[in-house]
Amino acid sequence: MIKSGVNLEHYLVQASSLTGYDPLVLSLGGCPDTLRRAVRLPVGELSADTWIPYHSFIELIELSAQTLNCPSFGLQLSRQQSVDILGTVGFVMREAPDLRTALIELVQYFSLHNRGAEIVLSIEQGYANLRFESRLSARHSMRQQRELVVGIGLKVMRLLCGSHWKPSAIHFSHSAPADRIPYQRLFDCALHFDAPTSCMMFPAEHLDTKITSANPNLHSILEEHARILQGCVSEKFSERVKQLIRQALITGNCSVDRVAEYLAMDKRTLQRRLKCENSCYKTLLDNVRFEVASQYLIDSGASLSTLADMLGYSDLSAFSNAFKAKTGLSPRAWRAQYVS
Repeated sequence: MIKSGVNLEHYLVQASSLTGYDPLVLSLGGCPDTLRRAVRLPVGELSADTWIPYHSFIELIELSAQTLNCPSFGLQLSRQQSVDILGTVGFVMREAPDLRTALIELVQYFSLHNRGAEIVLSIEQGYANLRFESRLSARHSMRQQRELVVGIGLKVMRLLCGSHWKPSAIHFSHSAPADRIPYQRLFDCALHFDAPTSCMMFPAEHLDTKITSANPNLHSILEEHARILQGCVSEKFSERVKQLIRQALITGNCSVDRVAEYLAMDKRTLQRRLKCENSCYKTLLDNVRFEVASQYLIDSGASLSTLADMLGYSDLSAFSNAFKAKTGLSPRAWRAQYVS
């Protein structure tokens, strides 16, 4: 529950996410207000710090890509934007002493910009992995959002590390576009599609890069301001557990013991706290598995066997049976129904 009175389950994002939207749509021959009306958003440009429904934002950029016949719409929109869309979060990052601090603050305060998604930073085998994860369980594509986020992420990294910085690899969890050239030109690195997650990878040693333009005193003031704002936002314990389950799926171990370990508590305490919110671990695990599965079935061309393995099922049959029990349809039939 957000203390300002907004229900966290109705995820919101700041309207700054639509910076540059109107000029881009007009350049492609479309009408911004017509598209906004179609997803029940107010017509006309909104103040950057106005909160709008996250699902409407997602629907808008996906509809724009389809209506304007622009498969790389999210990527093109990222070229119209900068770190400024992040508001307070962006200001804090700019004044951080080094890249590691800046990215940790991005992770910590991202909800001040977007309450329907999160950024995860991890280090594996000498590489930093900056990953985007949505909290939405909507049954529509997230392709444009992922490409928009990664495009902006590249701009942020170049702002902090220098204009010539480039990642080692970019992973997208959706299928490859028909034309990869715009992607290769922008990112200039290895590109992987139908991946388990959408992320940017780079050598972990880059995290020690100093931000030479940083102002320590200003950083301290801005960071305190962000901390105060963050204190006005709290979420249900079950929401936090769901996010940890989603992250744990990537490692292949999403057991209740593993998630309890992440939270520095035993599994009995975890289950007891979930019970206080009329929930339980198995229900959350089943829901997360369905949400991830439905998103992959819509966006990815990966095989069902690969998806079953990623979700931690013993085999394809176990996954198919669980999915059918949830929806009444097999994964293949569900994909055919929701993917045109």
